[in-house]
Amino acid sequence: MPKSITLYGIAASPGIALGRAKVIFPREFEIIEYEITDIENEIRRFRNALEKTEKQLEQLKKEFLKRTESKHAGIFDAQLLILRDEKLINSTIKIIREKKRNAEYAFKVALEEIILTFKDLESDYLRERIADVKDVALRMFRNLLGGAHEKEHEIPEGSIIIAHDLAPSDTFHFLKPKIAGIATDLGSKLSHTSILARALGIPAVVGLRNIVSNVQDGNEVIIDGNQGRVIINPDEATHRAYEKRRKELLEYEKGLRGFDQLPCVTMDGYEIELSSNIDFVEEVEEAIKHKSKGIGLMRTEFLFLRSTLPNEEEQFRAYSYVAEKVQPYSVIIRTLDLGGDKIFPMGDFRDANPFLGWRAIRFTLRHKDIMRTQLRAILRASKFGNVKIMLPMITHLNEILLTKEIIDELMNELKKKSIPFDENIELGIMIETPSAAICAQKLANYIDFFSIGSNDLTQYTLACDRANPRVSYLYNPLHPAILKLIKDTIDAAHSADKWAGVCGEMASDPLAIPILIGFGIDELSVPPLFLAEVKKVVRSLTRTECEEFAKTVLDFATGEEVSAYMLKEIEAKFPEIQQVLKMRGVV
Repeated sequence: MPKSITLYGIAASPGIALGRAKVIFPREFEIIEYEITDIENEIRRFRNALEKTEKQLEQLKKEFLKRTESKHAGIFDAQLLILRDEKLINSTIKIIREKKRNAEYAFKVALEEIILTFKDLESDYLRERIADVKDVALRMFRNLLGGAHEKEHEIPEGSIIIAHDLAPSDTFHFLKPKIAGIATDLGSKLSHTSILARALGIPAVVGLRNIVSNVQDGNEVIIDGNQGRVIINPDEATHRAYEKRRKELLEYEKGLRGFDQLPCVTMDGYEIELSSNIDFVEEVEEAIKHKSKGIGLMRTEFLFLRSTLPNEEEQFRAYSYVAEKVQPYSVIIRTLDLGGDKIFPMGDFRDANPFLGWRAIRFTLRHKDIMRTQLRAILRASKFGNVKIMLPMITHLNEILLTKEIIDELMNELKKKSIPFDENIELGIMIETPSAAICAQKLANYIDFFSIGSNDLTQYTLACDRANPRVSYLYNPLHPAILKLIKDTIDAAHSADKWAGVCGEMASDPLAIPILIGFGIDELSVPPLFLAEVKKVVRSLTRTECEEFAKTVLDFATGEEVSAYMLKEIEAKFPEIQQVLKMRGVV
């Protein structure tokens, strides 16, 4: 029997899958550079290929929608944006015209400039856009080099797809036979492969680094999309254990469906506003499906992942679409959080210490043209629903005051032009730096709400990057210092008659939720996938019990003590929460 191997990566899409491996190797084209004589004809050939590729992507999007009834097909819009990018098109034509080079070579050179921009970035969110660029390139090369038909992979039903990386269009082709799971060398939770896998309900583990070199076609493979684990050639006992666990998960997920319809309220009547975090416009459908009370965090960076800035109309369409979809509930739109580790594709700057550098509100206040365009689009979108504005990475009161001045100016401009907007639109801030949490009492007088970004607050307070394997062990949102800052922030909001929420990973953590309720949290915003599970946890608790937990944990010295205490209490008193922890593999 072949030796069993276990590999660990990123849990990209939950679930357990067992099946036989089908290894997919990348499609490549050899691009030869040569001189051309008929420049105008070569430009025409390039434009014809652009048009053909655009039609193919539009058709692919339609077929995806028809097959899956999932709005995640809108992910293909990202590829269309790349294809329509004026800088890319003009750069290609310039190379054809000035260097007299063939269209496919010119297009390759122009694309490589975009890839180089993304490649070395520390942000997974931006770096993963390379897959879109490469997918567009393959389609363009195919159309430029004679329109050869794409050879589809023959994939037996129930296969586990193994690949170095997958493009969105690859994931689409895997719909034809229902595949069981996906495992790739590259990728992150924000890659399109991961997003599409979650939309299709396919368990997936990405970022495995060397899965392709360890698997052959036909090998038995287990995908553990909850723990980020892949087992190749499992022994009989492991196979039986995972088969049992897969059945338990399916039963558990079936039992969660009923929670969609129930309010997010404790047993003694304390109601939590439960909303969703979304990275893309298309994810609003998933939030609605799971009965989310609006969008607690709409990230807007996806609109800027290109070589040219999105104009006001593009942004307005995205914001107003989500606002209309979720009304009467609210959508909280976070202004651009790029810069530092999340660099603009069109930017040419890097910071020596990106997490402490030029990012988010610091960046946009220096680029007021970008900020004004975004805020104007948000204000216009406020006519179509309950829209709120949220500012990221606040460290100083002055950042709020300067932003309010810009909003006031824009409101006056819109009034003069008789453009409707919500004159009472709320403005909130992210609490993700220790300075903001410590000064929350003063900041509360100038805003309408706080949203605690527990991920960054933890990193900044404990001075550790959780993506750095050397120090990631220090990252613990249950550290008493983090809990104290969160409690102080909530207290500051309430003393000023404002509300406070949490939109980081703590909001869906079964160990943290009872503590947050004990602190008096008003709102939790989580990925749509966790909405029903969070309701299950909340509905198992009483606020009185949670207040006792909250008092006790603040007396501990370490996050490990907090975790141990909460695990012990849950095991003794809350079988429903214990089940959630078991299904997540925590206990």
